[in-house]
Amino acid sequence: MCWRKRRGLQLNIYRTGGGQLFKTSSISSTLNQGQIIKGQVAKLYPENKALIQLNNQTLIAKLEAPLVIGGKYHFQVQLKNNVLYLKVIGEKLKNQSKLDASVLLQHLGLKANQANRVFVQQLMREGVPFEQHQLASAIPLLHQHKNDEKVQDVLKELINRNLPITERLFQAFLSYKTSNQSELMWNLLNQLEQNGDDNPLYDHLRNTVAPALSEKEALVKHIMSDIGRNSQQFFQILKTSQLVDSNVDFNEWKSQWEVFSQSNKHSMPLPFRLDSGDMRELLETMSKNRGLLLEQAEPLLQNWGVKLQTAINRNESLNHNDFISFKKQLSTLIEMLNQNKEMKINNHPSSLHEAFRLLQTLSTDEVYKVIQSRLASIKHDHGFINMGPKDQLLQQFNQFFTVTGLDYEYRIHHQMEQEQTIKGLLLQLIANNDGSYHDHAAKLLHFMNGMQLNTVTEMDNFVHANFQIPGERLGLKSDLNLEMESRKTKDGEISPDFCRIYFYLELANLKETMIDMNIQQRNVTLTIYNNTESLKNQTLSLQPLLKSGLEKLNYHLTAISFKPIPSETNNDYPLKDKKLFQSSYQGVDYRI
Repeated sequence: MCWRKRRGLQLNIYRTGGGQLFKTSSISSTLNQGQIIKGQVAKLYPENKALIQLNNQTLIAKLEAPLVIGGKYHFQVQLKNNVLYLKVIGEKLKNQSKLDASVLLQHLGLKANQANRVFVQQLMREGVPFEQHQLASAIPLLHQHKNDEKVQDVLKELINRNLPITERLFQAFLSYKTSNQSELMWNLLNQLEQNGDDNPLYDHLRNTVAPALSEKEALVKHIMSDIGRNSQQFFQILKTSQLVDSNVDFNEWKSQWEVFSQSNKHSMPLPFRLDSGDMRELLETMSKNRGLLLEQAEPLLQNWGVKLQTAINRNESLNHNDFISFKKQLSTLIEMLNQNKEMKINNHPSSLHEAFRLLQTLSTDEVYKVIQSRLASIKHDHGFINMGPKDQLLQQFNQFFTVTGLDYEYRIHHQMEQEQTIKGLLLQLIANNDGSYHDHAAKLLHFMNGMQLNTVTEMDNFVHANFQIPGERLGLKSDLNLEMESRKTKDGEISPDFCRIYFYLELANLKETMIDMNIQQRNVTLTIYNNTESLKNQTLSLQPLLKSGLEKLNYHLTAISFKPIPSETNNDYPLKDKKLFQSSYQGVDYRI
């Protein structure tokens, strides 16, 4: 732990009622009011002075009442009138960790049961200073989660970083350290899709985590989503536009699509001889003519809705004059969908029922919002599929940092314009929803809060960042983990001349892969860790391309080395001691 001196302060150590006290002119700035630490009297000197060791800090102190040489004590930090006091809690420790922890808990007015004792022992063993109120807040959470090891780690980190031990922060850190971002996004995405909700959150999640789909795949997914909800909206539109035969009923439609979904969809033609291009054009027509379609469908439904429902319920036809009038009024609306083809509707209850459902669909503004969303996804995916790998990676990074909302609170605090982000939409969904999405939405929100607190760590001349980027859209089997360390420029920016970046990948064919990219004065060295044999030989033809590409960016590739992924006992492994996404640096100030 890195300790720094605080000028102008004295350190007094005393025992309440016992009069024991010693002073020193220097004290670590990491000691805070109320903290409890473990210390030892290492040596005694003349003139009532002593060498006191507090974790990794040694202090020369003036002793005004005797302490026992070699004795270990629990101290509580107190600040009064610009003087730091270390209050001795209890007697000299017995060097029995269980007993010493129990005695300390009793002095603090807390239960000395096994779980509490083990937790205090860990804090003391790892040299984590803590405050009484922190321990009092941590213990209920510890018991609530049955003293789980991961829970202990989260609580230790909150204490170590001097963060408030609240339910919200605890859940944020726990979720971030124990959950998978893509899995949480998929859980909520699937629920939104099942309920058929028109929510921009669906599009943001889909474009962040889901693989890009071809036009055909996207339309099939749209149809299967409708079928899963027993929605006949798109089915009725396809029939009216004559892309599907008017004699096909919904049960047959549903049955054939379910068979198709279980087959090799890439090699088979679509059911009912449908063409993905024709379906996309229909959706584009509806989106383009949205205003006109609504303008005609709404009054038609108002004027004819009751008569149609009555005829349908009685299993009767409309009277001849009514049917002629209704068919004439409906014709203009139908022509917008079927490019002026002959309208197929007859005065039969089943045909009238389909016309009624069509009017309901075309009169609903939400339908057009869903169509526009699907078209936007198709366009977005089409552009992504046609990009090269480099541009796909940059696009995914941009998508992630633009829509997640990592700067959500910062923008609110500085009254900046707030665009729609996943975090902002999650907060709205949780606040406004009746609870059907609460569980999945809350879990993802907890994770994102934890990600915000752990993503970037800044110090005076140094920045450390780690990111977990959804990888399925890039064809990866799991998320892309990226960790970066860099000097800062004079302007406080990341230095492009001095930095180190680690990539942690799970590739479909190469499996586990780690890349260590070290940049010093724009000279780049790469170390690739992978267990694939002859990987070096297989990549020889790509190395000149990498070198020339870096030269275009004013970087010089100096070396590429390939190494197997070593065991944990291999001390030459530079990433061995790194713990992804666990910012537990000690002895520095954090600015998140």
